[in-house]
Amino acid sequence: MLNNNYSLAYPLSEDELDQIHAETMKILAEEGIKLGHEKALEICKKNNLKTEGNKVFLSSDKIEEALEKIPGSFTLKARNPRNNVEIGTNASVLGPALGPPFIMRDGEQEYASYEDYVKLLKLVQSSPYLDLIGGGMVPPTDLPEETRHRDMFYAAVKYGDKSLIAVGSGAKKSKECLEMAKIVLGKEKLNENYYLFNSIGVSSPLTYDAEPLETLITWARSGQPLGIYSQILAGMTGPITPAGTLTLQNAEILAGAVLTQLINPGIPVVYSSFSSATDMNTGKIKVGGAHYSEIIGATVQLANYYDLPSRVGGGLTDAEQLGAQAGYESMLNMFTAVGYGADMIFFTLGSIKNYLGVSYEKVAADMEILQAIDNFQDPIEVNEKTLARDVIAEVGAGGNYMTHPQTLEQLENRKKVRDNVKLESRKERIREILTNYQQPDLKSEVEEKLLTYIE
Repeated sequence: MLNNNYSLAYPLSEDELDQIHAETMKILAEEGIKLGHEKALEICKKNNLKTEGNKVFLSSDKIEEALEKIPGSFTLKARNPRNNVEIGTNASVLGPALGPPFIMRDGEQEYASYEDYVKLLKLVQSSPYLDLIGGGMVPPTDLPEETRHRDMFYAAVKYGDKSLIAVGSGAKKSKECLEMAKIVLGKEKLNENYYLFNSIGVSSPLTYDAEPLETLITWARSGQPLGIYSQILAGMTGPITPAGTLTLQNAEILAGAVLTQLINPGIPVVYSSFSSATDMNTGKIKVGGAHYSEIIGATVQLANYYDLPSRVGGGLTDAEQLGAQAGYESMLNMFTAVGYGADMIFFTLGSIKNYLGVSYEKVAADMEILQAIDNFQDPIEVNEKTLARDVIAEVGAGGNYMTHPQTLEQLENRKKVRDNVKLESRKERIREILTNYQQPDLKSEVEEKLLTYIE
């Protein structure tokens, strides 16, 4: 977790936010949203929403009624209570990458394995900054696709005790994830508290496909918090203008939020965006550069406009290997996400090649970025001792402060940023973390039940 006690100037004015809201209401009332699942359409019909075929149309009254029911903040608990986090307060809760298929090793791209997944769990658990563990950090392609979500959830519980991200999409996998959570936490605990965060994505423009809708319905019925994200490629799956992108993603996210409240009023919904520009020469998404950072700021503003918690991407880069580009793009995106006050920030460790890869060496580099942002927020303490007037007098003109007692004393109190400037030292840093990793306790009877369920 990182405090966000510094602030950046938001990109939108109040009048511009009002304009985006007004156009969003028109889109949902006139163009509507396409739902690719009969159950979702039935839910809308039962709640007297206008439908035409597989499209649903939302009035501003219905939207506002639903938004009023969604809490502006909530506590996401962990099986270790010391790792509980508050979502929607004055700190940014950090999570890992979600879904990149590749591990980057020395600049070469490989499909991830279960061993990679476990290594990343250990790195996340060891980080003092990351608060959420699990989810689809990388899919272990050496396990069968239809059952790997069970092994991933078991591993997240075995190797970590932070707040959990769910694994698997669709009704069946979502239900199995919830059943395993009941084994770990107990049915009553899970029913009465928020322990498991999940997210679904919109298929832009203005479409919810069947599998995400199955996840949404299952998750809403469970009562656990849900992030609804839009990932528009401006110029390809949405308007090329930033204002158009923001308006379209706003309509898509709010439509999903309304559906959750029709199913289970009061369930927490996190307003989430991974939208960015498109490289019109290649068709690839671009997360490097100021455009993506601007979208981050506007997304947080829009979430605040509706009093919803926000979620964006952080340490993202278009670079394909660790280097200067990866460093400055990741720092820019992470710094702006914290500075704009995003409530949840994902893709904070190791993300490379936009959303496609994870690099172990970049995990170490991103740890340095997080520590630098943390250090940056330390207040400058001004008092008689820190002004060092007597020290300045003692050293005098042309003197040296290196051996002065105050210098040595203050060095012990200051946070240290590792001098990991070489690739090899970052590799060594990862080896060091994995060697020193301490596995949290997991009751043997709970582990046995999980293994039985998996089998």
